[in-house]
Amino acid sequence: MSPPQKNPIRRVSRVIGVTILPVLWGLAKSHAWVSDRYLPSIQSVIQAAFDIQPSIVLHLGSTVGRLMIGFALGALAGLALGMLIASSDFISDILSPVIGSTRSVPGVALIPFFLLWFGFSEWGRYLLVICGIAFNIAVATKQIIDSTPEQYHIMFASLGRKNTDFPLKYMLPYVAENILPTLRFSLSMAIGLVVTSELLGSQIGLGYLIQTSLNTFSLNVLFLVAIILGLLSTISDSLLTYTWKQLTYWTKS
Repeated sequence: MSPPQKNPIRRVSRVIGVTILPVLWGLAKSHAWVSDRYLPSIQSVIQAAFDIQPSIVLHLGSTVGRLMIGFALGALAGLALGMLIASSDFISDILSPVIGSTRSVPGVALIPFFLLWFGFSEWGRYLLVICGIAFNIAVATKQIIDSTPEQYHIMFASLGRKNTDFPLKYMLPYVAENILPTLRFSLSMAIGLVVTSELLGSQIGLGYLIQTSLNTFSLNVLFLVAIILGLLSTISDSLLTYTWKQLTYWTKS
């Protein structure tokens, strides 16, 4: 069977989607005479990438490193906590109210507490990301397990296994099949939390660049960081989706 041919219209639409904002930006500067106070030129934004010291690569690498560590630990903690809650009604009765109320608190609102507890340490930034996403992943994990089709439970019982073993030993693959949307949402939250944590007390990172550009009224640097964050969000989401599909290989037809 020959592979399906790509629709040329889709290719054109994707090219338009990628180029429309830079084209509108250039037209606004060249024909609409928009002041640099509101919209810097594309050339000044590109030049800012070379003028920033230390290098923009170091700032980006610092933010990406914090994001990868914080997101990985937060996702693992959330999955483990969700599996733990689903394994016992007793544990669920104790922890679910706490998790349900805590996860409704915006991650940004936790920053004052983490500053008082950990100061400007790196551990505080990692813990902020972990706590900001782990509880949502835990709730989603438990909900996925609770919505397991009844035939799975019947098959499990026919094997003579204890019901308490069901979530820990046999439900992780089922959770992995369905948790990706929550992970993608949590990834976007993690990016925001990392950048927000870098606004306070950090000496390197994209958040630090935002803070310094506000102090120096460097609009071109703000635009540069915004563009980088948009690319970072898109690329990291695509990598997460691809990696997760490779990990859940049994779902492929």
